[in-house]
Amino acid sequence: MTHRARCSCIDGKPGKWSQQALGTRNQSTLPPWIQNAITYDDQRIDCRFPESLNGISAPQPDAEHIDEHEHPGLPEASDAARLRGRVVKSMGHDAKVTDMISLNTCRRWLGVLFLCIAPTVAHAAPPLLATGVYMQAIRDIPRKDVEITVRFWVEEIANKAGVTIKPIQLYDDLSDLKRDVVAGKVNYIVGTPMGLVQHFSDEDLAGGFTGAGAPNDALILVVRRDAGIKTPRDLAGRRVQLRERDELSEIYLNTLLRSSGVSPSQLEALSTQKNANALVLKLFFNQCDAALITRNAFEVAAELNPQIRTHLQVLDAYSFEDYRDNIGLFSSSVSTENREALIAAALKVENTPRGRQLLEIYRTDRLILSHASDLHSYRALLATHNKLASNGR
Repeated sequence: MTHRARCSCIDGKPGKWSQQALGTRNQSTLPPWIQNAITYDDQRIDCRFPESLNGISAPQPDAEHIDEHEHPGLPEASDAARLRGRVVKSMGHDAKVTDMISLNTCRRWLGVLFLCIAPTVAHAAPPLLATGVYMQAIRDIPRKDVEITVRFWVEEIANKAGVTIKPIQLYDDLSDLKRDVVAGKVNYIVGTPMGLVQHFSDEDLAGGFTGAGAPNDALILVVRRDAGIKTPRDLAGRRVQLRERDELSEIYLNTLLRSSGVSPSQLEALSTQKNANALVLKLFFNQCDAALITRNAFEVAAELNPQIRTHLQVLDAYSFEDYRDNIGLFSSSVSTENREALIAAALKVENTPRGRQLLEIYRTDRLILSHASDLHSYRALLATHNKLASNGR
């Protein structure tokens, strides 16, 4: 079924539908019901609008609903009243327009309408990829190398998907990254999971892609065997070390201590090291009593030096199993269509020689899908930490 509406009113002034259509020229898409099926018959013109399209109901063109304040170009109220008896009636495909319209006048308005519609029916702009990288998420690679390799990586994705890319932005502070995401300057975020949880809600983020990472990795509590440490309660009065600027290690250690009735202030010393290998060495040479280290880093060190297993012990019961160094997610402001196109292109990077070289630099063999829900275990940990802290424990 179609609704028939006039394209022009008396005295050559624009009618309700032509005025509404003209008002859409600054929008990215036209109202779905503006689908013209126009036939010329001497001095008559018939403009038909579908009743609905894609589930969106078309407004009824009714002269009684004309608002001269909203549409100052419309006739005066008295003119609108005279038009009431002349509203088009929909009676199937052969319905006739009761209001005679000047063909020349209507052609002029249709010409203006076409000029307003034309930009909106051009090809849609290609998806935009604006990447922001939190440097702590890729801590083991020099900053300049990150800037160069991530740029090549993004260009490779762009070549696959035909997308527009912005220069890579690197951040030392997640607050700055969050500011630029909110401002629309960044729409794809690479960060540490705990860092993202501390600055973004689930509603701020949407699925993306990330490196597959090492399987079965975890954040583990490693102690010296001769220190007599069996539980987190035994850490009181001991020397503990963490990886530098690692939000997860800080939150997890505080949670372990507080849930065991130990205040962080009861530690003899708390210090940090730049990387996991340095933590293992400090433990091995008795320069600290306990440390939080990733399982895979500990296993690599133990393979290189079997004596490490003799002197050090992993307290498996106090491990955070859902560990990952980094994760890549889109801002939820990116449309589903554009996001899916970008993800599809990213997952094909491993199929090119250049793409495989870039993946090797980041010590991963492929990219995989990532989801905002991948952060839920981190959100649960942060909630537990905050609850314990608010209770003074």
